[in-house]
Amino acid sequence: MNGRSCAFEGSIIKYSKNCKNVYYIQTKDLYKDRAFETMKYLGKTFSFDVPNSPKLFEEQRIGDLNIFFPRTILFNKKFNLTIEIQTIYMNYDENIFTNIKTLIYPKDGAFFNEIVLLYEKKKMEFLTKFQIEQLVEYFKKFSMTIKERLKIESKNRIKPEDHLKVFQKSSKTRTKLKEIYDREFQFIKTHRPDIVASWKYYQEFEKMCENL
Repeated sequence: MNGRSCAFEGSIIKYSKNCKNVYYIQTKDLYKDRAFETMKYLGKTFSFDVPNSPKLFEEQRIGDLNIFFPRTILFNKKFNLTIEIQTIYMNYDENIFTNIKTLIYPKDGAFFNEIVLLYEKKKMEFLTKFQIEQLVEYFKKFSMTIKERLKIESKNRIKPEDHLKVFQKSSKTRTKLKEIYDREFQFIKTHRPDIVASWKYYQEFEKMCENL
């Protein structure tokens, strides 16, 4: 684990009146090669059933595509005809919607296996051959555009190193943040120092604060 998703752990524990035990899980134990075994352990520890399907825990349900979807495209204003684009991991009502991806999205298009194109079943009669041809052309361009856009987003994504650069330039910010971390991480530092030691960027931050 390189960082910490919650910086207010100490406050949460302090104000959780019925909290008797705290269990920690390393992020690496949630990676796809370990997630199933981790969930079986948790199921046994906390008495809940875990689906007997290792592949279910190998899927990446959160990724770059979540930046853009779900997204609704209105292609016929008169009849209010829309297409809802979602990732395959989002739920939808199969009684209301049908996935028309194979009808209008290029099979060799970007992210073909990662998205669905949903259209209301009751409006299928309004979907003409001409509209289908238009949508095919539209999604050819859409596929190329979304692929390029994801490259741009990935390039511009703020990295942990970028945060460290900000802290390095501002001793005032470092001081305030260190005060919060020292207060909030007391419990985990006492009970699971091995986890704290695995936080790469936190350790770099601590080194930065040595001369405060």
